[in-house]
Amino acid sequence: MASQKDNRTALTALAIRRMKVGQQLSDVGENSGLRVTASAKDRQFWYRFNHPKTGRKTALHIGYLSEMSLSEARAMFTCLKQQRRAGRIPVVPGTESSDTDSYTISRMISDYINEGVARRRNEKSTDECRRILERLVGDIHGSRAATDLSFDDVHKIAVGQLDKGNETQCGVMLRELTGAMEHGMVRRRIPVDHTDPARRVYLLLKSDRSVKMTSKRRSRYLNDSELKTFLKWLPESGFSPRQRLCLELSIQTGCRTGEAISVEWSDLNLEAGVWHLTKNKTDNPRDIKLSEQTRAWLFGIEIMKESRWLCGSPKRDTHIAQKTLSERMWRLRKEGRLPDLDPWIPHDLRRSVRTGLSRLGCPREVAEAVLGHSSGNIVGTYDLHAFFNEAGRWLQKWNDHLDLLRPRASRLKLVHI
Repeated sequence: MASQKDNRTALTALAIRRMKVGQQLSDVGENSGLRVTASAKDRQFWYRFNHPKTGRKTALHIGYLSEMSLSEARAMFTCLKQQRRAGRIPVVPGTESSDTDSYTISRMISDYINEGVARRRNEKSTDECRRILERLVGDIHGSRAATDLSFDDVHKIAVGQLDKGNETQCGVMLRELTGAMEHGMVRRRIPVDHTDPARRVYLLLKSDRSVKMTSKRRSRYLNDSELKTFLKWLPESGFSPRQRLCLELSIQTGCRTGEAISVEWSDLNLEAGVWHLTKNKTDNPRDIKLSEQTRAWLFGIEIMKESRWLCGSPKRDTHIAQKTLSERMWRLRKEGRLPDLDPWIPHDLRRSVRTGLSRLGCPREVAEAVLGHSSGNIVGTYDLHAFFNEAGRWLQKWNDHLDLLRPRASRLKLVHI
């Protein structure tokens, strides 16, 4: 009876492209030991071998499918296997390590962000990764060798964040630090058999069920009574005029605050009443049919526009930063200047729109289209109808509903918000 191994077939370029996220494939025959892993962004080639010094199974990164073909990966695999048979530690040509003692933590973080993160994530995500690693790790241990970072060093940073209540930030720091370590190993700037302290700390903390290192799923939304209070308060709130523009656009269209902040006037066709949303979280451009209220409001603001951005920064040629919303809310809450509502955050306005549409009777698929959500199942693969007109009609109904909640004085002030 043939073994399962005998029934395996050699890798093909088509099979690799069709891989699902998290799947792993192995080559066979003379290329046995060549493996491919699939992530959401790319496919990676690996050479798995027994380390000549430790005897342990070791995986050496060969490259990305976006940078090399399967045949090129096999050629590199053959070269590495020849090095291994000669008794040497396999090294990908061009990634030979220099003195690992001089490879500092700051350099490791910088290389990880510039060579890895920046290539596969958007600018906002890249900046957040840089901020967390540099502030929590680089500013304290940056001048030390990357191989000198110990379990106790990382554990102290992690526990300090947990004690401050920054559970999510702690988890992000540990995962990104592990990513930086692995990036250094792949590039042979850190020994491939180096023990990653961040990974050990993460596994230890994860084993404690009382420790949570991910954000809690929020379910907060504002009901009609709360929206009435919010809409009355917003024009006279402590938010800056540009921040108020962002919050108002979010409650009128259901967009993310990050999308509202980054709107350029060139994205808006007010004559046709269409917002061409080209930059968003999912990198999936779409058009939004604006309500008559939103269109008239933006017409009034456009007359007074001062920059190319709807929410332009007064200090530089860009839009205001999204984090200024949460920072301003924190200060308003500390000063007791928020309305008498249960705690809420700007993103809850988007959830309020979605919940409000359901309350008005909007079909589920249309309500999801209003928010720019797409079905991830087989239906979403074949049903590509964008519900543009239907979403526009329901956004009009939503804004008609908001008009009933606004005090008359707030409606008059809307254009000057």
